[in-house]
Amino acid sequence: MCNSDIPGYDYRTDPLYQSIPFREKEIPCDVLYLDIHNMDGYRVFTWDPVRFPKPKRMLSDLEKMGFNVVVIIDPGIKVDPDYWVYQEGIGGDYFCSYPDGKPFSGEVWPGECHFPDFSSPAVREWWGGLYKGLIAQGVDGFWNDMNEPSVWEGTFLEVVLHDDGGRESSHARVHNVYGKLMARGTYEGMRKLSPDHRPFVLTRAGFARTIDARIKTTCLVCPPDDHPEDVWCAWEFMI
Repeated sequence: MCNSDIPGYDYRTDPLYQSIPFREKEIPCDVLYLDIHNMDGYRVFTWDPVRFPKPKRMLSDLEKMGFNVVVIIDPGIKVDPDYWVYQEGIGGDYFCSYPDGKPFSGEVWPGECHFPDFSSPAVREWWGGLYKGLIAQGVDGFWNDMNEPSVWEGTFLEVVLHDDGGRESSHARVHNVYGKLMARGTYEGMRKLSPDHRPFVLTRAGFARTIDARIKTTCLVCPPDDHPEDVWCAWEFMI
């Protein structure tokens, strides 16, 4: 793991970047995973401008050293009228909604967030296109997290509505496939944006056939954090 989750982290002063002890000590290491603190205020698809002022150069340097880089992407989109992903989501009506039509809001790392409705093919296509900038900069893969889906209160209210392929279903029906559909949108977007490369997608939540060699998916499933409350939370989501 990269030390991007340390407050005040700056890759230019990190020994991991400066000397790359893995290479010096001949310790096998193929991938560096960047957790949420590489973002600008936890806004997904962004970089912290202080900690990572030149991400493309950093990624290029790490590639020359033989490292692949995977960054984390959560479904929560920060409610911020100046944030381009939020603007596109509101403009396209891409978020899960309450029965009155207003976007569902939940608190996660960025604060108040709206959440893409991955049960809609149009939303998955939009979501997949959001990876264009990170892929162009040199990011090799993506870690879809918090997609049980998780909010500080637990998970979505069951009355939250989803497109569900035109059927308009409640979250009670869609909950168990939300993470899989997020990973699917990520995978399909990567295939379109970088057709000559096999996508790497790590997802915290999944469903049947999230991993399926027959359809050549490469979405791997990882467990939640190793805190007791997270383990119970994971079981609670599945009950």
